[in-house]
Amino acid sequence: MSTEASIKSLPLFPLHNVLFPLSPLQLHVFEERYKVMINGCIERKEPFGVVLIREGSEVGQSALPFEIGCMAHILAVKRFEDDRMLLLAIGGNRFRLLDYVQTEHNYLVGKVEILEDEPCPVQSTQELHNELSGLFLHYLSLITGREDLSDADVTLPDDPALMTFAVAAMTSWPLSVKQRLLESTSPLTRLQEEVVRLREDIREMEARRAQGEPAATVETVPLVLRVHPIAENYEERQRYLHLGRN
Repeated sequence: MSTEASIKSLPLFPLHNVLFPLSPLQLHVFEERYKVMINGCIERKEPFGVVLIREGSEVGQSALPFEIGCMAHILAVKRFEDDRMLLLAIGGNRFRLLDYVQTEHNYLVGKVEILEDEPCPVQSTQELHNELSGLFLHYLSLITGREDLSDADVTLPDDPALMTFAVAAMTSWPLSVKQRLLESTSPLTRLQEEVVRLREDIREMEARRAQGEPAATVETVPLVLRVHPIAENYEERQRYLHLGRN
């Protein structure tokens, strides 16, 4: 049950994208309403909320968002002479959208509460965690065409719950699937679904390769190569800050 102290006010950025905890987000901010919103977040040193669009578009009229989203913490901003911004952020806590209003500047501000996972003993997830790690490494090797990929080349969170978010962020699964995984508060359920999905993806890619076709589609490769989780440590965040300034 929500308490008044647990409910926060959060500016919202509806997108045709699902942001997961610890995953990077790069945004080209050009609409006046979002320039005002992002400048306010920077001044107050506060995050904004990314929500998947249920109905509507990213540009123009305010879209109807899904109820579960993810906070985005701004790491770096590159400004252009015409006031456009290129923004780099990292996913933070998930939240549930309780209500929202449209401000005078035409962006949305929501009342949100933090969404937490239910307790899940590590012992009950360890086997699935190991299987998901191996399957994802195989998945990446098929997509990139690199048979020599090893655990040393792919850094995934040790925490099973965070690992499910990292894997979901780096796949080409439909947005509806990613949103369902974001909404799930059961790490065990997420692990089980992702293991099944990766098995199916790998089977399909290997079948295509056996027929002399590329294992992955053109759209899939750039997605996986540009999206990867940001570790929760100072050095890694500083590396992304440096990249965002260039």
